[in-house]
Amino acid sequence: MKRIIIVLVAVAALSSCATSRFYSGFTPEASVNEMALLQPVSRQFFLDGKNNEFYSDSLSVVSEQLMEALTPAMGVPVNCVIPLDSLQREEAAAFMAYVAAHDKRQAGEFTIPGALDNLLEESGYRYGLLLFADGVSRDVGDYIGKAAFGLGLGILTTILTMGLVSVYTYPTPAVSFMYAAVLDSQTDRIVFYNLREYEDLNTTSEKSVRRQLSRLLRDFTN
Repeated sequence: MKRIIIVLVAVAALSSCATSRFYSGFTPEASVNEMALLQPVSRQFFLDGKNNEFYSDSLSVVSEQLMEALTPAMGVPVNCVIPLDSLQREEAAAFMAYVAAHDKRQAGEFTIPGALDNLLEESGYRYGLLLFADGVSRDVGDYIGKAAFGLGLGILTTILTMGLVSVYTYPTPAVSFMYAAVLDSQTDRIVFYNLREYEDLNTTSEKSVRRQLSRLLRDFTN
């Protein structure tokens, strides 16, 4: 299974903790009793020793469960969680990937997916908070081995060039992207959008996900 959000390689120049936000002026107060949390969607991949990516269903499920469980504690006024079926999940992921491939200032220009729009209306909610995560993690043992190799390579080049050249290479144990969008079923537009990118963050760790969610939704809740 190929990564849906691979287009975000283009933003790899972001710092290890980067943020990007679109804000239409929508406030949490405007959504009291009118906003639900759409079941979060996550696509998590495992990187093997040869740097091949493999989709991990188990890691994805853990990531989704953590986002769903921790979001209410972030101060976001969601009243319930609306489950998504498999087709709705794919549509949600594809939509977030599409939005992420554009400038954040364009987020409010895109029409939200009809399936999610109808789902919100049928559930009696005007607004829906959609969370999406995309990440890659490496086996700890493989990471240690590659880090040791990088250190050894650096020492060797230093010795061979008598200190003139030093080449140190270190693998990244994990990279995580997380996105949040508030969908308005009345206008069929996004009224809030934010993304955060982290390196060295375990997307299946409660502490890490809590930290990322807090910063992702901070501009919305404060």
